[in-house]
Amino acid sequence: MNVALVHYRLSKMGGLESRMRNYLDYFVSKGVKVTLFCYKHDDSFFIPKNVEVVKVNVGLTPKNLRRWAFNKKLKTVFNKADFDFSLTMERTSQQHASIAPGDHLGFMKAMGIKNWRPKHWAQVWLDKQCFNKSEVIYPCSDLINQNLERLYGINQAKMCTLYPPIKLNEFDKQFLPNANLLRQKFNISATKFTFVMASVSHKRKGVHFAVELFKQLPKSQFELKIAGLPKLDVQTENIEFLGYVPNVAELYHAADALIHPAYFEPAGQIVAQALHLQKPVLISNQTGWAPKITPEEGMVVKNHDLEYWKKALMSFVEQDWQVPEGFGIKHHLGLEAHMNKMLSFFDNRTNRSN
Repeated sequence: MNVALVHYRLSKMGGLESRMRNYLDYFVSKGVKVTLFCYKHDDSFFIPKNVEVVKVNVGLTPKNLRRWAFNKKLKTVFNKADFDFSLTMERTSQQHASIAPGDHLGFMKAMGIKNWRPKHWAQVWLDKQCFNKSEVIYPCSDLINQNLERLYGINQAKMCTLYPPIKLNEFDKQFLPNANLLRQKFNISATKFTFVMASVSHKRKGVHFAVELFKQLPKSQFELKIAGLPKLDVQTENIEFLGYVPNVAELYHAADALIHPAYFEPAGQIVAQALHLQKPVLISNQTGWAPKITPEEGMVVKNHDLEYWKKALMSFVEQDWQVPEGFGIKHHLGLEAHMNKMLSFFDNRTNRSN
C-alpha cells in the first residue's frame, strides 16, 4: 500500500498535528510506504527514515494567502493516481479523502464575523474546493457533519464522522505518575479546586473568556492552569499560563477538572482526553463533544454570559464527580478502531474493496 498524507505544517503543537502524528505512526507500524506533503516542517516533529517528506514552496506569498498558494503549488508535485490512499488535513483539492477538522462558514457564524476579508473569501473557497473534490470526507464531529451538509451542500453519502483518535494508553491514569507528585510538578494548590485547559487558538477556544471568569472567582478557592502558546500576561494570582506542556496527560491527571468555554470547537480532542482520564469537564455547547457528554461526565453551558458561567461553575464543583472508566473505548477512539473505520468507509465508498 502506498499512502500520501497532506498537511500545511508538521509540528508538535496543536490537535491537528497530534492527529497527523497518530496517522503517521499507524501507517508506519503497518509497514506502509508513506509520503508527507507539507509547507513547513518543525524539527520537533520526528519523521521515521523510511518516510519521504515533500516540501511545497509557496514563495513570497502573503501570510493570509499561503494556504491558497499551498493548494495551487501542491498540484505541481502531487498526483493522487500515484497513491492507493491519500488523505489531507489541509484544504487542498487533489486527494482522495479529507479530514474536516472544522469549516470556515461555521466558524464565521459562531464567532459573529460578518465583514468578509480576503482571507475569509480564500478560506471558504478552499473549503468548497476540498469538500467538493474529495471522494470521501471525515468530519471530526456531528457538528461539522451538519455544517457541511447545511452550509456547503455536501451529500451525507460521502461523509463519515470520525472524532479525533487518542492514544488510549497515554491518557490512562494507571500508566501515569502519582497525581500528588504531578500536582507538585505543576505547582497546583492542595487547597483550591484546579481547572485546566489547553489552547493554541486562544480567542476561538475561549481563553480570554476563561481568564475573565477566573478573575471574578474567589482566588482562595479556585485556580486555572492553561497549557499552550502564546502565553498571555495575566496579573492575577489564580491563573497561570504554563506554555507548551509536552505531556498534557500529566497535567489533566494532576488537576480536578477540565474547563473549555469555546466559542467554536469542532471536536475538542482535549475533552476526550480528559474524560478518558476520568476527569469531569465543564464545556460550552459550541464544542463538538457537547451532545455526547452524559451527566456523569460533566456539564455543558449554553451561552457565554459570565454570570451564567459562574453559577454553572459553582454548581459543578459542588458535585461529587465519579467519571466512568473507558470513555475512549466507549466511543471507539483507539487508533486501530479509528483507522479501521476510516479505511473501510473509503474502500466501500470508492469500491476499492472489490
